[in-house]
Amino acid sequence: MDALSRTDKDRLDQADPGWENQTPVETPDHWAYDLDIPQHLYTYPPLADGTPLGVVTSFYPIYPTGINAAQEVTFAWPDRWVPILVEYVIHRAFCRNSEDPSDDARAEEALLRFEGALAAEVQALAAKGPRNKAKAIPGVMSK
Repeated sequence: MDALSRTDKDRLDQADPGWENQTPVETPDHWAYDLDIPQHLYTYPPLADGTPLGVVTSFYPIYPTGINAAQEVTFAWPDRWVPILVEYVIHRAFCRNSEDPSDDARAEEALLRFEGALAAEVQALAAKGPRNKAKAIPGVMSK
């Protein structure tokens, strides 16, 4: 199955109020979700029962409760964040009291690398985020 393009459920409801009752298909063209229920995925046209659909999603992590200061808690970071975090740690290390005047420049360089990598990662995540402008469905909606 080819990748589906995203659209807004509100746009679908406005353009074709009965779209959810259309004849189900095995290969939908678009996907949408409802901002009120972001965990619910819709396909357009509706997907036939039993048709497999691969979905990759993420949710906010559930933080542990009842942790006291004596307990150690570890969180798994995605591999792509490790170099970004290393740059921040390098920056902090060079910011420590040091007698070498070049450490200030090294700290600044590490901070700039950290900020640049963090900005790039945030932009990449935002581009994939569900709140991006949805694409209109050709032939169904235009704007």
